Amino acid sequence: MREQYRTAPLQRRDRGVGKRQARWPRVRAAARAAPRLTLQAFPNPAPGAFSLRVTGPADARPLTLKVTSLLGQRVLVLHGSAGSLPAEISQRSGRLAPGTYLLRLSGADFSVVQRVVKL
Repeated sequence: MREQYRTAPLQRRDRGVGKRQARWPRVRAAARAAPRLTLQAFPNPAPGAFSLRVTGPADARPLTLKVTSLLGQRVLVLHGSAGSLPAEISQRSGRLAPGTYLLRLSGADFSVVQRVVKL
């Protein structure tokens, strides 16, 4: 059987009055699992190099940190664990040109994005 999706409210009659009222169809929100790791860049805005704080369970699963400009240009890609990435980005972030960057930390089952402004 084919399901039909409605974009307009459904009409129903109010009991005994004869007036029609709009009733929107119920929509169930998909349950999303909370990200297991969180990403925080500081200082933000950063006059020079910035540092990262990755909090969450301390396991050695592989992570990828992608640094992109607002134009979508991939500036830097780092692979490592939650313990090794903060030290590596603090060394390399001093070489970035001033601007706004998006940091995307991704693992096997999640992705977290943080915006950083470099002065």
